[in-house]
Amino acid sequence: MESSQKDLKEKIEELISNQETTNESLHKSIKNREKELLPTIPEFLPFRTREEMESVVDFNDLVRYLKYKADSFINNCAKRFLEVAFDKNDQLIDIITWVGSKVKPGLKNSKFMEACIIAIRSNVFPEPNEKQIDFAFQKALKAMKERVRKSNINLNKKKIDDNDKENKCNNANSMMMRCCTMSRCRR
Repeated sequence: MESSQKDLKEKIEELISNQETTNESLHKSIKNREKELLPTIPEFLPFRTREEMESVVDFNDLVRYLKYKADSFINNCAKRFLEVAFDKNDQLIDIITWVGSKVKPGLKNSKFMEACIIAIRSNVFPEPNEKQIDFAFQKALKAMKERVRKSNINLNKKKIDDNDKENKCNNANSMMMRCCTMSRCRR
């Protein structure tokens, strides 16, 4: 009887030990999955050139990230996606247009826009049609270009003001030097 109790006790201890290792491995597995679920911004964003925008390096990675950044409202999605894709201080946002031309890149038929459409249709309900998506992106692009233009005007104005202040200081210093040299000449 004693040996059967001893065997039973050993089996219970073994089961408990196995359960603890299973719990630890399960916990590690959950932590790894959580890391996978939170996408990071793809390395190729923000776009720096026309070619980067038209030929996305990792399409699925971009779609996954845009789905993560998406909102339930189409206008908010468009605004967020453009903010992610284009640096406000970059020249690319100045030359980009909705439809595009031979000279200027177009947003409408780019790979980036394909990823945006997939992300929007998976987050916005009821699912928007193409006309609604086009309108939201045109509006967001126009607003972003206007913000960039205004910030550039303000930066240029600040540079001009700084230069004016510097010139006034230089002029004041030169006048002081003239006064000092003239007073020395009189003596």
